[in-house]
Amino acid sequence: MGGRIVAEGLATEILELWLATPFDGGRHQRRVDQLLELEATFADPAAQDAYLQSLLAAATGAANEPAAAGPASQGAPTS
Repeated sequence: MGGRIVAEGLATEILELWLATPFDGGRHQRRVDQLLELEATFADPAAQDAYLQSLLAAATGAANEPAAAGPASQGAPTS
């Protein structure tokens, strides 16, 4: 809500109505389910550790992979 367009009183009314309106799913349900899954994961310390280890392994594995050899690394002309 733009502060120059929506007065404070109207903004408060809009916000209160938005917060009071029940969520009916729709096109955003998949994202909400993903957030709920993460919430459940991070409620369990062992699951947190496993998740963070998987991220670390993925980041470390990507950093340790050799770069694809291109023409410049094979002595080919670059022009």
